Parts: sequence; C-alpha cells; structure tokens
Amino acid sequence: MASATSLSEERIARLPKYAGVKVATSLFDWHQLGETSWNWNVNPAAMQELASVGGRIQSFSGHLSDKTILKLLAAQMEQSNRRSALLAHYQQVINCIAVFVPDNVRLHHKLNLTIDADSSHPEALTVVTVMGSNSRLSLNQDIEVSGMANCVSVIVDGTVGTSSQLNATTIVRSRQQVDMTIVANQELSAKASNNWSVMAATKGALLGDVKVNLNQAGSRAELSTLGISEDQEVGLPTEVNHLAPHTVSKVNV
Repeated sequence: MASATSLSEERIARLPKYAGVKVATSLFDWHQLGETSWNWNVNPAAMQELASVGGRIQSFSGHLSDKTILKLLAAQMEQSNRRSALLAHYQQVINCIAVFVPDNVRLHHKLNLTIDADSSHPEALTVVTVMGSNSRLSLNQDIEVSGMANCVSVIVDGTVGTSSQLNATTIVRSRQQVDMTIVANQELSAKASNNWSVMAATKGALLGDVKVNLNQAGSRAELSTLGISEDQEVGLPTEVNHLAPHTVSKVNV
C-alpha cells in the first residue's frame, strides 16, 4: 500500500449516515462456508467469465493464509476508527469470501455475489475484492442476515490496482432485530477509479464506518452511503481520504 501523507496534509470528505434499501436475492446454487451458516452464490455467467481469464472466487473458513488478504486486513485494522469492532470481529471464526481479478481484464458480465446467513448465534463475515492493474469490474455484494442471531459483524475490504476501475454496490440487510456492525474500506492505486454505494438496513442498532483511501496520484472515487435502523442508534460515518496530489472525490446523499 502506498505511503500516506501526514494527518495535517490529509483532506477528508465526509458523508452523513441515513436511509436504507431492499434488494431481491437471486437464486442459484448455494455454497456453504465451512461449517458455518453462511452460504453464497454468484451468477454463473460472471463466474465462468472470471475463471476464463484467470480470476477466482475463494472462500476461507477457520484459517486465512493468503498474504494479500492478510496485508489488506492488517492495514484496515491499523487505520480504522472502529478498532474495537474489528478486534471483536476477528475473535470469531474467520469466514471470508474473496474475489480476485488479475491484471489487464475487462469483465463484461456484472458479478452478483449473494450471501445468506440464517443463524441463531452471532455471526462475522469478511468480504474482500482484490483487483490487479488495468482491469475493470462491476460488482454487486448482497448480504442478508436472517434467523435468530441478535448481532452480526461484516467487514468489507478491497484494493483497486493501477488504472483499474471498480463499480460496486454493497448491501447488508436484516429484517430481524439484529444489531449490525459494518466496516468497509477500499484502497486505490494510481489512476484507479471507484464508484461505490454502501447501503445497510436493520431493525437493531447500526454502527460502523465506510472509507476510501486515494493513495496515489490520479485516483478518484464517487461514494454513497445509506443506512437505516428502526428506532435504534445509527452511526455510519464515511470518509474519502486524499493521500496524494491530483486525486478527486465526490459524495452523494
């Protein structure tokens, strides 16, 4: 990850919290993450196209050894305003789904990653996207929590390589009385572009933060964050950090 400027030189664009969304879940073959209650699917056309160019989607449960992911998550832990939430998250069994996109790839199919959690106990999930250089990806991440679980923690992390473009929507939702924590982060390299919408809805408390770091010159981001809770606390601040010259961001409510 590129080195950051000092805090005194850092310019932060902040976006308020609020609002929510409902999105229908598409039905394909479901894959279980280890022995947990998390299941996931991806639209077959996108999965086949990704595999044909050397990309992959990989799930981990109980043990995470991929050095790229470990480095990314460690950086998120160091920089996050929600370190206590991250520490609590990683005290649980590690359940992770990662999308790897190699260099020089332009995927024509939008990748729809749908995750379902039907559980009676607290759950924690990590979702990671790793993009190489000069690549393009459109991604929907749709996470639904059901069952009798009273709390859920979701970590979303990613890196966008030099001159790559990521158009992404991340939705985390529950129709139950679930206290939800979501910590989301994207790291951008030189001339990288990220158009990202993060939306969360629950009947319990909703806490966390959303962050994009523009680490190198020419990177740009457009970021929207929406969150809603019924009669409970909502705290989902958003930051776009300009850590290099000639970076551009836009935030939308």
